[in-house]
Amino acid sequence: MADPKTLLEAYEGALKEAGAGRRAHTGARAEMQVLGRELMRMVRQLDGIVQYHYRAQPEVLGAWASARNFAWPVPEVTAPRHAGAAHAGGRVEGVTQ
Repeated sequence: MADPKTLLEAYEGALKEAGAGRRAHTGARAEMQVLGRELMRMVRQLDGIVQYHYRAQPEVLGAWASARNFAWPVPEVTAPRHAGAAHAGGRVEGVTQ
C-alpha cells in the first residue's frame, strides 16, 4: 500500500494541474471570442469595399453574397436548473427519464 502522504501530494498535484488546464482553456476561449469579433469587423469592412467596387457587376455581387453566406455555429444554451431540484448520483430528483 502506498504512503498516504505521497497519495495526498499526488492528489493535490493533480488538482493543481486540472485547475491550470481549466484556466488555460477559459483564457483561450476568451481570446478566440475577441479574435472572432475582430475577424467579423474585418469582413464587414471587406463587404463594404466589395459592394462599392463591384456595384456595377451584379453577378460578382451575387457570388460575393453567396460566398459570404455560410452556416454559423449556434451557441449552446445551458438549461436553468429547477429550483429545489437536488442532484443525486447523476440523476435529478423529481425528473423522470
